[in-house]
Amino acid sequence: MQPFDPRIQPPRHPQAGGPFMPPFAAPGARGAGFPPAGPNFHPAIPLPSGTILAQRFEVVEPIGEGNCGFVYLTRDRTAQNALRALKTFDPRRGDDKDAELFKREVRLLMSLSHPHIPKVEAQGEHQGMLCASMAFIDGEDLFDFIGRRGPMSEHEARDVMRQVLEVLVYLHGQKPPVLHRDLKPENLLRDADGKIWLIDFGSASDRTHDKQGVAIEALTTMHTLGYAAPEQAMGLEAYPSSDLYGLACTVLYLLTGKNPLLLYDGQHARLEWKVALSEGLDALLKSMLAMPAKERPQTAQEALARLGTFGI
Repeated sequence: MQPFDPRIQPPRHPQAGGPFMPPFAAPGARGAGFPPAGPNFHPAIPLPSGTILAQRFEVVEPIGEGNCGFVYLTRDRTAQNALRALKTFDPRRGDDKDAELFKREVRLLMSLSHPHIPKVEAQGEHQGMLCASMAFIDGEDLFDFIGRRGPMSEHEARDVMRQVLEVLVYLHGQKPPVLHRDLKPENLLRDADGKIWLIDFGSASDRTHDKQGVAIEALTTMHTLGYAAPEQAMGLEAYPSSDLYGLACTVLYLLTGKNPLLLYDGQHARLEWKVALSEGLDALLKSMLAMPAKERPQTAQEALARLGTFGI
């Protein structure tokens, strides 16, 4: 068998989901309205500042864009103009499976409550666009942070690692466990206080099943080249240790400023880094990057405990 090479583009699979709430319904409501896209906006052009969505959210500016829609900074007119991030899905930029994935992500986020995960506060639709309002995090993703400032010290990287592991302990402790499955610098925001926020649960799995009894996880295999664990890249089942692999790759980016693909040693089929690290962190990263998965720490709690033995 050929050794795993993370530089090879992984396979993709379709996505699936379930019911969605009607326009900005309260949590617990039921409904599935999804009318055709309205004529008053273009799928490739962000809405202009001042646009009012659902008679509630006033667009300030676009702050992000995904494959199927924009993320806007908005003012919530029902909450004294509090700032909110509004994530949208435009049906003209994606298919029904993409829409179901968006809905599933929103439902999952509404079920979670953790101080390092932005809370979804409302959901619904506007002129055919699916929308989800969540707390606005005034921060910078770690990819841009490192690109602007340069690599972190070991002390700084350990602090990020600790915060993310604490989130993973919470996620993996859910019943059923929630796997993020797309840990990477772009999905970690750092605010002005150094607090780390985990975002983008579009690839997350709670190992539930759709109406046909097919595991949702098997239908939503989406990940990022260079950060995906070998089992994910090969289209196999993901585990809690798959998230640990992605976190280890992310920490290597924080320490080196390089995409993990550039650290891959094809001759020895492993990642190599030329950064002087403490023996403890070096050993922990190597264990989290182990192949096969059974040789990694099996839980985030185990990795967090090991990190704690050599301090921050």
